[in-house]
Amino acid sequence: MKKYDKRRENLKTFDVEKLEAKIIEAIENKKGFDIVVLYVKDYTSVADKFVIATCDSLTHLKAVADEVEYLVKKDLDLLPLSVSGYEENSEWIAIDFLKIIVHLFTKKTREYYNLERIWNMAPKKIIENKDIIFNSDISDN
Repeated sequence: MKKYDKRRENLKTFDVEKLEAKIIEAIENKKGFDIVVLYVKDYTSVADKFVIATCDSLTHLKAVADEVEYLVKKDLDLLPLSVSGYEENSEWIAIDFLKIIVHLFTKKTREYYNLERIWNMAPKKIIENKDIIFNSDISDN
């Protein structure tokens, strides 16, 4: 069996919820932000979910992508089917885990392509970053 076929088989049978949680953990570890999960299963055969996040720079983008690959491999023993945009110094890196595709963007590129608008019919979950705390009820008293 070829490596690619083995990866595909492993990803087909793996618990998508565990994979999603590990991807989000990895993104948060490296301070990726504006994390959104789109549930696209009913609208495309490409994947069940898209996990979308924003990064501050090309260096940050690569660090987050590296962490996603590393943590998923280390903790779940899974490898992506493919990674696009990493070697090209692109402002959009896509990591394909078969049922979940991770889309990492710089801010301006995410705004330009606006996947949330394109897939606006899909249910979504917004992930609140653990390190970001905002309370609008704070007063100056």
